[in-house]
Amino acid sequence: MIIFHYITGLLLILSTVQFSHALEWINHNTHSTAKIKGIKIQKNASGNTNGFKLHQTQNTKIEFANRLSRQLVARNRNLANGSGVAIGDINGDDLPDIYFCGLQTDNRLYKNRGNFTFDDITLQSGVNCAKQYSTGALIEDVDGDGDNDLLVTALSKGTRLFLNNGKGVFSEKKNSGLFPKLGATSMSMADLDMDGDLDLYVTNYRTTNYKDRPPGVNVEVSSEGGEIKVTPSNRFTYVRSGRSDGVNIVELGEQDFVYENLGSGKFKPISWTSGKFLDVDGNILTKPPLDWGLSVLIRDFNNDNLPDIFVCNDYFYSVDKFWINQGSGVFKLADYRIIRNSSMSSMSVDCADINLDGYDDFFVADMLSLRMDRRHTQRANSLRIDLLLPASNKTYQPEFGRNTLQLNRGDGTYAEVAYYAGLAASEWTWSSRFLDVDLDGYQDLILTTGNEADVLDADMLNIVGNSPRTREGHVSSMMKYPKLVTPNLIFQNNKDLTFTNRSIEFGFSQSGISHGMAVGDLDNDGDLDIAVNNLNESAYIYENIGSNNRIAIRINGSKNNTQSIGAVVSIRSTSLTQSQTLVSGGRYLSSDQSLCVFGTPGDEKEADISVLWPNGKNVELLRIPINTYLDVNYPDDVKRTINNAVTNQISPIFKEELSASIIRHKENEYNDFETRPLLTNRRSTRGPGLSAVDLNGDLFDELIMGSSKGHRIEFASSNKNKNLLSQTFTWGDSKKLIRDTLSLIPFINNENKMNLIGVQSNYEDGLSVGNSLIQITKKTSAAIQSSVASGVGPIAMADIDKDGDLDLFVGRYANHNDNYLNLSSELYFNTDGLFNLAAANNNFKKIGPVSGAVFSDIDNDGDSDLLLARQWTYPAILINHKGVFTDRSEKWMMSNYHGMWNGISTGDFNNDGLMDIIATNIGRNCKYNQFIKDEIWMHVSDYNSDGLVEGVETVFDPYIKKRVPIRDRRNLAKVMPWVLGMYQSYKAFSKAGIDSLLEPLGNEPEVLKLNHLDTSVFINNGNYFSEIPLPAECQFTTAFGCSVADFNGDGNEDIFLAQNFFDVDSETSRYDAGLGQLVLGDGKGGFKAISGKQSGIGVFGQSRGSVASDFNGDGRVDIATTQNNDSIKLYFNQTAHPGIRVILKGKNSNHLCVGATIMLESDGVKGPKREIRIGGGYLSQDSLTQIFPSNDKEAKFHVKWNDSESDIYSIPNNAKTIIISQTDGLRVAN
Repeated sequence: MIIFHYITGLLLILSTVQFSHALEWINHNTHSTAKIKGIKIQKNASGNTNGFKLHQTQNTKIEFANRLSRQLVARNRNLANGSGVAIGDINGDDLPDIYFCGLQTDNRLYKNRGNFTFDDITLQSGVNCAKQYSTGALIEDVDGDGDNDLLVTALSKGTRLFLNNGKGVFSEKKNSGLFPKLGATSMSMADLDMDGDLDLYVTNYRTTNYKDRPPGVNVEVSSEGGEIKVTPSNRFTYVRSGRSDGVNIVELGEQDFVYENLGSGKFKPISWTSGKFLDVDGNILTKPPLDWGLSVLIRDFNNDNLPDIFVCNDYFYSVDKFWINQGSGVFKLADYRIIRNSSMSSMSVDCADINLDGYDDFFVADMLSLRMDRRHTQRANSLRIDLLLPASNKTYQPEFGRNTLQLNRGDGTYAEVAYYAGLAASEWTWSSRFLDVDLDGYQDLILTTGNEADVLDADMLNIVGNSPRTREGHVSSMMKYPKLVTPNLIFQNNKDLTFTNRSIEFGFSQSGISHGMAVGDLDNDGDLDIAVNNLNESAYIYENIGSNNRIAIRINGSKNNTQSIGAVVSIRSTSLTQSQTLVSGGRYLSSDQSLCVFGTPGDEKEADISVLWPNGKNVELLRIPINTYLDVNYPDDVKRTINNAVTNQISPIFKEELSASIIRHKENEYNDFETRPLLTNRRSTRGPGLSAVDLNGDLFDELIMGSSKGHRIEFASSNKNKNLLSQTFTWGDSKKLIRDTLSLIPFINNENKMNLIGVQSNYEDGLSVGNSLIQITKKTSAAIQSSVASGVGPIAMADIDKDGDLDLFVGRYANHNDNYLNLSSELYFNTDGLFNLAAANNNFKKIGPVSGAVFSDIDNDGDSDLLLARQWTYPAILINHKGVFTDRSEKWMMSNYHGMWNGISTGDFNNDGLMDIIATNIGRNCKYNQFIKDEIWMHVSDYNSDGLVEGVETVFDPYIKKRVPIRDRRNLAKVMPWVLGMYQSYKAFSKAGIDSLLEPLGNEPEVLKLNHLDTSVFINNGNYFSEIPLPAECQFTTAFGCSVADFNGDGNEDIFLAQNFFDVDSETSRYDAGLGQLVLGDGKGGFKAISGKQSGIGVFGQSRGSVASDFNGDGRVDIATTQNNDSIKLYFNQTAHPGIRVILKGKNSNHLCVGATIMLESDGVKGPKREIRIGGGYLSQDSLTQIFPSNDKEAKFHVKWNDSESDIYSIPNNAKTIIISQTDGLRVAN
């Protein structure tokens, strides 16, 4: 690497161009600079000084309009995908020119004259491409001779290359080696094999579409010996379904082409089966992928300085392809650990570092509408519920019918966060481009939308489906599809991973049918202007009117890569560090000028620039003035930088202990959706829970996991070295469970033997037979309570009535026939070891679905209060007064937080001696987030009098100003049969509010509300709670388990969240953006999210229960979590400073000291208060052994026993484990 300084003394004017904003270049040997002139304050049509101004055709002289008749669309809908536009300087005058592609219009090339005026030079340039349906264009120096050439794709005409003579006159390269057929769409170029020149990727769609009944195309399905055959096999395949006919026919697309650049405008196709392309398992492909390719982006996605490939494919089954470069020109498909999911009908993709963390994220455009009324009519893109898709399998990479935003975690994996960001819906979207519109340093998102025929329209699909099976009948029906005219969009980056629609304010909300979009600095003022190719309307030319500071950078490259495609440009100022990668093509049917523009907000005067070329050469330019055009020379005399420095390897806090995988949960088969059609997530897969309990008295915890119907309770014990879990045993006389057993907690009876109390859920069968509450020993089990027809979930114990023994709370999370209303939980008092139902505690009747429970003395009065996590309501705060509980949620200011609460626990997060709350929730990365400010309502009733209580979810649609159902007409009719008669079309249904839908019901349904999605911490202020925000990473997915402990040994309480839920209905995106989240507390109520790379935690499955325990006795707190239908994950702590292990022993019938508190005083300062508890989190039991830092030799323990007696204990020197007995005092165990 070599560093150059900006020297103002070298003054050599290289060229002057006669137009406003001419660039007057000054040469500095290593680079040239030009001061950006003409930055002035303008206002767009909305009166704003940031954004875009649309220029009129009569001023620009660009009269191009891409024409396409509806008659032609009716015969071939693939043409409605539109055409693109390319921007690039074709004659070397420092002004980028514009090339438009046309369908029933010849292509047009416009020379930029400056001042946003253009000349049509198509005919003299020789690039009109007459008599073809042109789709895409790319302007690039293909042959490396220093001028920009032109590549054009077309439907049925493949790809054509036109070489530039340097003066803007082109000649077609007839023997280029590019395939002249198929339905070619978009292109991207990069040095795929790292040989110095630009290779080419061309996506292919399909020339015709079977839905349009093209002549001579017939599909046949047969079954021979149980094997299904579909012919022709090179065009059709099938997907199995649960219907009686068994299969869904899927039309395949065409293979893409990847070309090696041979030089001089010649290319050679690279075989898909040559070993250059590998599947997710690393196997060589045996046949080319046959996809519906719409766009492709080639660039380095994972920071290894090698170009990767992302291909956007249309339709279900034609999944996007994310090819990760393995080196030497070999690419491997990204597996589930890299990317969890994708959009279903992907149109375009773009990358940007949206949160400036140094890692590029990427967005993929789909076609979900912003409006609920349109979502109710556009049904063709919805996944059919009868498809047999393995959504619960963590290795499955599902497709979602919406936009996706993949957030780079920095370790080569991505979390999909489009719902969280507010970017999941943007209408039928074609082009997508990150661009810093307001020049604040953060990338905003620009999108084009619309379609000639809304072929998703459900009413028209019914008409077409019933039309005569002739081509003429089909054409007649296709003519009736409505146009989809929608506004183009700009989403402004809020700098917090969220975006807000600012299309109107930024002057980009024109409605129409807009396809390809390209950007370039058309007036040389250092910002990016836009050209948009519209269908049956004049092209849009937008001037960027931003007046904020900027730096515009062009990079010169080596001989065969003259524009340095693949180079990474970074800019550092005092406030921000930004980076961009130069790409060629990669836009939807389009390509941009090769230029990087960086906004430099504030009063910055200068910035440092660094350039990393694809071949590893690196140059830094220091103190470049703001509002400068920078042209960086290729450093011929600089050797490739080889980083020999030893990088600081992050030592993760935890390391996975693989032997724990011997404990594996196995889910039994049960389909909740079959009898509950409006259910959005399965209730039958809510387990298992997990407990850390010292069953054998050796002072080390065993892991005990609940199990499913037909399987056994399992536990694992550490070996004699205390460093791994090596043994598994069954528990409860080895009998298979007759029902799901979700929770297990420890209980010591009068004989001082450790037993377990467990619950069995009859949610699935709904039968009041057998036992729901059982006491389990290693060899036997005994009933505590016979079954009732409901699902039992969380259980917790405390000495509620202060009589010295432990009483029991049992929470119910669902009924077989009612998941919402008639759910009552129970309290059992302990009388001489027998548990009797506490009839006086009526506050638990119809308390609703309880998912989590914990006893905690939140009012600090010496008795245990009860906190409940509940669904579709607020967390209940039940205050204990002499053994009677009263709901005081409103008094404690918790009654306004209506959420889908799963787990709940407490910890002293601000070290004030009061117990604060952590409660897990669905998270903001969900379909409800768009509507949450107006609340989500659940209207609950037995709608069709079949004995099953159903919930109809509604949201407020601001476009029609009504509260409307989320679910569609067809599904609602399954429980509200009058809907089909009241609204005989999807169009009519789309305008219906919930009030009109409920009129025939007679009785008003009960309404439950949802207004809070965040997993939250609530700080105890003595007599009320106040919420404090947790980091964004805690909201990316649903959380269940929540374990509180000092994981890094700094004396403050931290939190681990067990995350993910996959078992959702077919139209809900599964919650899979978590890996298990660790957040470290600062002792003041604040928390910092720790990445997976830093924590070492990576749980890709569906986590449920979690526990914190020192399993291997090293004085560090470890983490274990269950996965539904998968193995336990155990992580040993390897970096925390070892602490002292403390075990409290009680007296009488509370041997485990439940309800006692302990606090460490070190250097005269008290740390967080800890409570000894049974139950808590989510269906789990954290270790009863407490770990405290042991840095201070004068430290003391303050213990308040469960009978309110208090003692202070000094810590013996060098003790690793101590036992503090209320009757016998302190002793050192080891």
